[in-house]
Amino acid sequence: MEEENFTEKKFYKQKNFWLGVGAALVLFLVLTVGVKIFDSNVLESNFSSVFKETLGDVFGFTKEKPIYEIDLATGEGRDLKEDEDFLSLSAKKDGDNKGKGVASTQSLILPSAKLKSNVTQSADEKKKSVSEVLSKKGSSSLEVAKEEKPKEVQAKECDFSTVGNPDGRIYFNEIAWMGGLTSASDEWIELKNNSSGEINLAGWQIKNQSEKIKVVFDAEVKILANGFLLFERTDDNSVSNVPADKIYSGAMSNESEWLKFFDADCNLVDEVNASWGWGKFGGDNSAKKTLERNLGDAAWHTANATGGTPRAKNSEPVLVEGNPPSDKEEENDGSGGSSSSSTPANPPAPQNPAAMKVLISEVMAGSSASVDDEFIEIYNYGTDPADLTGWTIKKKTSSGAEPSPLVVASRLEGKVIPAGKYFLLAHDGGYAGAVAADVLWPSSYSLAYTNNSITIYNASGAVIDQVSWVEIPKDKSYARSSMDISAGFGVSESPNPQNSQ
Repeated sequence: MEEENFTEKKFYKQKNFWLGVGAALVLFLVLTVGVKIFDSNVLESNFSSVFKETLGDVFGFTKEKPIYEIDLATGEGRDLKEDEDFLSLSAKKDGDNKGKGVASTQSLILPSAKLKSNVTQSADEKKKSVSEVLSKKGSSSLEVAKEEKPKEVQAKECDFSTVGNPDGRIYFNEIAWMGGLTSASDEWIELKNNSSGEINLAGWQIKNQSEKIKVVFDAEVKILANGFLLFERTDDNSVSNVPADKIYSGAMSNESEWLKFFDADCNLVDEVNASWGWGKFGGDNSAKKTLERNLGDAAWHTANATGGTPRAKNSEPVLVEGNPPSDKEEENDGSGGSSSSSTPANPPAPQNPAAMKVLISEVMAGSSASVDDEFIEIYNYGTDPADLTGWTIKKKTSSGAEPSPLVVASRLEGKVIPAGKYFLLAHDGGYAGAVAADVLWPSSYSLAYTNNSITIYNASGAVIDQVSWVEIPKDKSYARSSMDISAGFGVSESPNPQNSQ
C-alpha cells in the first residue's frame, strides 16, 4: 500500500487556493478604484449591505433593528416591535405575502419611508398637518408654505387732464384743506360711497394738479356701502381720536387747488376744482371749519363746527346773511359809451343755497364761425321757480388767481327759471345759435377753450354750481351727462343750447 504524501495535500499548495486569492485581489482592486471614481459612501454602503445580507443568508443570523414610529405633533416615539396591534397586522400581511413571494412587511419599512407622510395624504393636508405641528411646538426649523398674500396692484398712470362724466357712486365728501387748530398741516380728505354695495378701490387714485398729492389704492382698500374712507396727511394725528384709513403725503394749497379722483381704468370719478381759491367754494381757514357736501344736492358748504365731521354725517348748511356781491363792470350800452353797473340798491332777501336747485348743464367756448360763439346753459331741477335776482356768474382769469365777472347781477335782475326749464346765457355779438338767449353778457368778456371755469353765485354770495374744463374743442360743447348735481361733464359732439321758453 502506497503511503499518502500529506505535504502535497496542504491547502496553500492547492491550485484552487491560489485561484481564490487571485480573485480576491482582483475584487479588492475593483472596489478600490471604484471608490475613487464614484461616490465612496454609496459604494461602501452598498458593499456593506450586500456583505451583511450574504453573511446572514450563509450563516443564518441577522441583527434585528428596532422600528420606530415618530409623532410629529408631540415629538414622542414608540418601538413598533413592542406594539401588539402593529405586530398582529405585520404577521397577517407576512402570511399573505409569503404565498405571493413578497418580502415581509417589516422588511419593507425603511427609515426613509418613515420620514414621509402617508402617500395617500393630499398636498393640502400635508401643509395643514405641518402647520399644526409648528403652531403647537412654536418651531421655526421647518420651512412651511405660507399663505400667499394679495398681490399689489400695478395701477395705471392716470393723466390729470382726463375729463369725464362722474356717476356719483363715490365722491369727495369733506376736505380739511385748511388743516386744524393744532397745526395747519393737519389736512385730511374724506370719501363717501353713495351706492348700496361695497366697492373695491384697487388701482383707484387721487391726484392734485401739481401731483404733489398722489394717493394710489392697493387691493386691500374697500369702501362699504354708504361708508366713508378717511385719508390723513403725513401721519395719523391730523384727526384726533379718529383713525385714518390711509396716510398720504403732500400739502393742499390754501390759495388754489384742484383734486381729481380716478378709477382703476383712469375714468374720472369725481373732482373738486378750486383753482381760483377755496374762499367762495367753502371752508373757513380762520375758524378751521372744513369744506362739506350738502346732504341733499351734493353741492358744497362750510361746516358748522370747527374740525368738521370726519367719518360721520355732514352738517346742514347755514343760511348766510349779508349783502350780495358788488362786482362792477364797464358795459357797452349800445351808444358807444359805457356805464357803470353795480348791485341793485335794494337786493332781495338772502336765499338758502340748500334750497337752490340750479345747475350748469352745458357750455360752449367757440366755433368755426367765431371764437366768441359762446353760451352757458343752466337748468332748474327743483320743483319751484328759481329767482335769479342778485345772482352773478364769474369765470376764472387767465392767471387763475381770482374769478372775474362774466354776468353781473344787473343783467339777471328779475329773471326767473321755471321749474324743470333751462336758461340760456350767451356772448353778445358772438353767439350764432338758432335758439335765442335769455341773457347776453358783454362782448368784452369771453370764455377760453382751455383751462377755464365758471361759477354761479346766489344773492348771498354762496356757490350754487361750478364747472371747470381742461379743453372744450372748437365746434363742440362741455355737457353734463344728466340733469343731476352729482353728474359729471363730458365733451359733446353736437351742442344743443336751450332757453327758458
